[in-house]
Amino acid sequence: MEKIKRSYHLIRLDTPVRLYIVSFKAVEHYHEVYVRRETPTFEVVFQQEGTVWEQRNETEIAYPPGSVRIMLINHDTVLYTKESEGCAFFRIEFRLDQPPLPLNDEDVAAWSVSPDHAILPDCVTEPAVCERIGYLLKSAQRIVANHDRFAHLKLRTILHECLAILSEHAVSAAQNHLQNINRFQSPYTKKALEFIEKNLSCSFTAADIHNYVGISYEHLHRCFRRDMNMTITEYVNRARIHRVEHFIVSSNMTLAEAGVLVGIRDVKYLSRLFHRFVGVSAAEYRRLYGGRGMR
Repeated sequence: MEKIKRSYHLIRLDTPVRLYIVSFKAVEHYHEVYVRRETPTFEVVFQQEGTVWEQRNETEIAYPPGSVRIMLINHDTVLYTKESEGCAFFRIEFRLDQPPLPLNDEDVAAWSVSPDHAILPDCVTEPAVCERIGYLLKSAQRIVANHDRFAHLKLRTILHECLAILSEHAVSAAQNHLQNINRFQSPYTKKALEFIEKNLSCSFTAADIHNYVGISYEHLHRCFRRDMNMTITEYVNRARIHRVEHFIVSSNMTLAEAGVLVGIRDVKYLSRLFHRFVGVSAAEYRRLYGGRGMR
């Protein structure tokens, strides 16, 4: 079984949130919970009983009872149960007019609270947070079951309250995660990070880093990957793209101009990197998120 990996999505709330589907569902064992959506949708689910499994990249990921999962459901999503007692859950499903953007821990930890945006983690297991989300989703189910005349307005309020709770939890979790990483980092990793931060605007090689740290590349690579859960190259690319994100939303700087400031002069290569790590083009990112919610 694969552990649930930490990742986040940034969504906009200043455009209409559409297609509320609120439901309680009990599922017999070995039945598929649901499979795929032709039109991508988000859902927030409180897993009340049993365990639901997700098939992701040929691995199984478990969502245990008492947890909350927040998922972008598309045509590739497959969820199912395996336990003999089956499962039961409450959920609210919705669509957005704008696509979500993936964020990493560094992005989330530095987030400035904005009423126009929400940050959604993939999964929450902290009991206090899950209990609050579970209570809200059960309240939403009662509103639907009672055919409340103000159901749409009340459901929108409940959904936004859920998203606010999840955003607050995401920022706290990301900050704690980064603090724990820093606490247990080897001195070699810390020195490599120091070099990268000081020289991010310049072109440098892996040899420059391990010469600065004073150990072999192989030794540094092992330490860095163990401490940061990624290679040095991936970290450098992520750090550069994160800085480019800041430049293009806080100024009229072009992608090429931003690339010069992070040591990447090949704009085609930079464009590919940006799309790989952010999920949209630099132009689309500026249009969607320019000047909103970022420090």
